[in-house]
Amino acid sequence: AVIVGAGVSGETAALELKAQNPNIKVVLLEKQAATGGSLRYSSGYIGTSSKLSKKSFNTNTVDDVLAFLDNYIGQDKVNHTFVRMLYDLSECVTDIFTSWGVDCDGANATRGQDPHQERWTREGRQLWYYIPAGRTNAIANVLEDQLKKQKVDLRLNSKVTDLIIADGKVLGVKVQTKDTSYTINAKAVLLATGGFSSKGDLVKKLTEGMYKNVPTGPNPYASNPGATGDIFGLVEKLGVPTIGTGVMAYAGSPGGGSIPSRFYVNQDGKRYMDEYSW
Repeated sequence: AVIVGAGVSGETAALELKAQNPNIKVVLLEKQAATGGSLRYSSGYIGTSSKLSKKSFNTNTVDDVLAFLDNYIGQDKVNHTFVRMLYDLSECVTDIFTSWGVDCDGANATRGQDPHQERWTREGRQLWYYIPAGRTNAIANVLEDQLKKQKVDLRLNSKVTDLIIADGKVLGVKVQTKDTSYTINAKAVLLATGGFSSKGDLVKKLTEGMYKNVPTGPNPYASNPGATGDIFGLVEKLGVPTIGTGVMAYAGSPGGGSIPSRFYVNQDGKRYMDEYSW
């Protein structure tokens, strides 16, 4: 099996495949120089339902979560099916990360409460999220360690430029590295190329009518510069329709944003975003 994209989705997919089929050969391809994708640019980890939260706090139900989102953002702007799916998976995911060594409960981990508690509280202070010690880099590093333990063939700086298609079937991928290009034939190809938040033109196209002002250009957001929507180009010749937006809800920052006291550069030392955006 070939998996395209070594962010959290591609990495966990590779590990799940190996868990179910220990003898399978899995090649995990990543166009960037590091694993983790957008996970390494995230500030925290939300664990709405988990053994950890049930031990520490009175856990919110998925109906509580949806009621809050409907009230705070607007019922017509919340993807209920997607939220329920995330909630159903969150306990399993949290427990697996914890078993792999992610510290969500130690002295250096952070527990957060919802800032809008007057709309949220049922009995006392409710748990909203955990930020593990080491933040999301800790999760990304643990995932990379697990890939090595499970002998997943991880290849960095390896961009998939096209799918190999014959008789309507995807039979492999074409790969481009800094030095060469080659093909991989596979019995299965999984595309886990992440989002598209770093490609403003694509954001504007796919969220038309949802945002009044969407900045365009190469990298308008404080996001993983690799999140450029590669999947859309790869499946174009298959005639795959694009539906939905893939987001949980739409929320803005009322009153504008903030100016962070830092600037962002990629591995080549070049600034890749507008630091004045929130």
